[in-house]
Amino acid sequence: MSARFSSSDLARLGPDAQRQIGNVRLAERIRDEVLAERRANKFGAEKTPVDGITFDSKAEAARYAALKLEERAGLIAGLRLQVPYEITVNGIRIGKWIADFEYRRAGETVTEDVKGVRTPVYRLKKRLVEALYGIRITEIQA
Repeated sequence: MSARFSSSDLARLGPDAQRQIGNVRLAERIRDEVLAERRANKFGAEKTPVDGITFDSKAEAARYAALKLEERAGLIAGLRLQVPYEITVNGIRIGKWIADFEYRRAGETVTEDVKGVRTPVYRLKKRLVEALYGIRITEIQA
């Protein structure tokens, strides 16, 4: 619904108008739920929550859990999630790649991406980010 009404606005409306607005809101909620069910990942990945964070796949969630254990044990430090890398060439923004995880192990920064399917676009972005930032992206197979 494009117009938003305050509770005082709704109180001034008659019962028929209030019922119509209620019906529209119900229809919007149902539509949103149906669309959310349809938006399945094309590669079959299931969104998975861990520690209040929703991950794009079970494999990514499992990797996060393993990294959290390593962090608690002191094997890694500075765990970051969804780290963005801008891809800019000759001052022109080409796009963005987002690392699933980044952390420090033995003083070295490790950048990881959990991959089920290595698409041509992913392979290109990986090579660009590695060249532009001088990093090595570690792929974790799903």
